[in-house]
Amino acid sequence: MRILVVDDEQLIRKQLKAKIISIMADAEIDISASNGQEALEVVKSFRPDVVFCDIKMPVMGGLEFSRLIREKFSQIAVVIVSGYADFSFAQNAIEYGVFNYLLKPLDTGKLGETLENLKIQHSFSENRPIIQNGDYRVCFLNFGNLYPKDGREKLHDSFSLYLQEHEIKDLFPASYFPSFVLQEGFHPNQRSVIYKAAAINRDSLELDRIIRESYGNLPSSLTLTTAFSDKIISSQNISVSIQRLRNMVETLYVPCREATYLLERDETSQKSDVFVVDLIRRGSSVIFNHQHNIPGKLSQMFEGMFDIHLPQIQMYSIVEKWIESLLSERRVFSDKTIYQQILKFETSFALSAEYEQIILDFRNMVESLSYRLNHEDSSYAYEKIITYVDENFARILSIRDVATVFSYNEAYLSRLFKNITGRNFITYITDKKIELARKLMNEDADISVSTVSEIIGYMDQLYFSRVFKNKVGMSPSMYKNRNIK
Repeated sequence: MRILVVDDEQLIRKQLKAKIISIMADAEIDISASNGQEALEVVKSFRPDVVFCDIKMPVMGGLEFSRLIREKFSQIAVVIVSGYADFSFAQNAIEYGVFNYLLKPLDTGKLGETLENLKIQHSFSENRPIIQNGDYRVCFLNFGNLYPKDGREKLHDSFSLYLQEHEIKDLFPASYFPSFVLQEGFHPNQRSVIYKAAAINRDSLELDRIIRESYGNLPSSLTLTTAFSDKIISSQNISVSIQRLRNMVETLYVPCREATYLLERDETSQKSDVFVVDLIRRGSSVIFNHQHNIPGKLSQMFEGMFDIHLPQIQMYSIVEKWIESLLSERRVFSDKTIYQQILKFETSFALSAEYEQIILDFRNMVESLSYRLNHEDSSYAYEKIITYVDENFARILSIRDVATVFSYNEAYLSRLFKNITGRNFITYITDKKIELARKLMNEDADISVSTVSEIIGYMDQLYFSRVFKNKVGMSPSMYKNRNIK
């Protein structure tokens, strides 16, 4: 995959490139553009699949760049990377069809998730049917509830039991075709439908009524959410329109409730995050203060989210933080049994049409987690992980190595490691390596920098020197010679 990184600070461009390569080693990355105008010129020659772009830059900022990309190169995905957690920026970015909006400093887990989704979309785009030039309309379908971020592969088979591909296509009247039903790759329960604008003699709401009547004749128990745009679009703008419809559904969707969204009416609607932050705080307080009946109190707050019609994406973020708090409070990493309980709840949250069942599965999950956390030797589980890392840090390349050894979920282990140690995994490993390097040079004045570099796991001596200087404030050579008169 070809990636263009745009930022007015060269150091940030280099750092982002390094992070991307650490996650996607085969990526081809260009970091030559320092603003949107320069980036447009690079796009013409480099032809990237993806652009990571800062939002505030001289000459031309990220939002204007995104708008022009949508108009001229709609097949290119744009990811905004910003230090501004301002909803107005995110709102405009969504309007311009950006793929994602990430905040600085970049969280490695979120970057990895974004790259994985970009890779999936790129793969599906390469295998799409050829869509001829012309005027089209786009419809986006979401069957059931939203899937958890890491639930694509785990829940794919579950969704397939409910609805077959030919049944999805049969929801549309034959006169609306030739058209295409596309699975964009993110979730097995989402489809984009593209049809010729000339075939339509009804507005979006009338088409929605026809689709729902056809869907009512199928045995599926999944709820159906639809999203339309009343605008006629060219074949070049299909990808952007699909992305905007998906963003809107995933931002606004309330679980267990069928809905119909219109892009021109609903895209800029979003509930405040203030209530989300308050619920995270209240739930964490229940956990950390060891209040009586933790499962009951958390379940009551969870049920309240349905009562106020909180969007599912916000519900996911709250529950995720609560689970992290439950596990990290007693310094326990997720074992297979705990992870199975979490997966069972996530499956229910994705597929159940009855919110009562989701609440019941949530309570069962929290009760199971609370019981296990109160009855197992949590300090031993924690010490076992840390001991392994401390003994093997010189040959550990990433947290995946540790997750594989202990059969833990990689993303989950990464978050918990930071909660427990106060440092992210890479920082912890780097600190251990630099600590050993200093020890080796303190104990042996004749040892070479290249030997130290190899011992602590850096095959590139130049890279080791940069890391050492960044941590210690001087190069390895200067450190070695500091006491030599």
